Amino acid sequence: MSQLRKSSTVAGVDTLRTALAPLRDQLLDHPIYASVNTLPRLRCFMRYHVFAVWDFMCLAKRLQRDLTSLDLLWLPPARPALARFINSLILAEETDLDPDGAAASHFELYVQGMEEVGASTTEALGFLAMLRDPWCRRIGAGRAHNLVGQRPRRAGEDRFTPRLTGTPPYPLDGVPPSE
Repeated sequence: MSQLRKSSTVAGVDTLRTALAPLRDQLLDHPIYASVNTLPRLRCFMRYHVFAVWDFMCLAKRLQRDLTSLDLLWLPPARPALARFINSLILAEETDLDPDGAAASHFELYVQGMEEVGASTTEALGFLAMLRDPWCRRIGAGRAHNLVGQRPRRAGEDRFTPRLTGTPPYPLDGVPPSE
């Protein structure tokens, strides 16, 4: 890589970090961290959050499909740097290494973590079984994605309102704050 291109890439990353810093701070200061303060609350949180882990992978795979060539007839990507970025992300998300050095997806590692803390994996594993079912595969990914259960919206929320704003998320409302 030429020195000019390398320095502009570093400057671009620094600019991006600066622009994202306030959003990062908001995330790190989110009340969810104080709310997931007991083992029962962690178990409850994980039962729901596992679907966010799955949903992130769906988003990443969509970006991979849009930014790279996944068709049978390969074509060079229109934006190679973005293709490289998404492919490196997919590599880590789908085939990271578990503590024993075996390949495992981040979803599978998350489910293992759920099992370690005693969180129920019934819904998550049942959901995957449903997605593997030939009937579900026939109805298509878009409809299958809509089958993920979501909590009812609260007054004042619209479909674009982030779910983790303000007070602790809905699933923790009924979990006692202490054991």
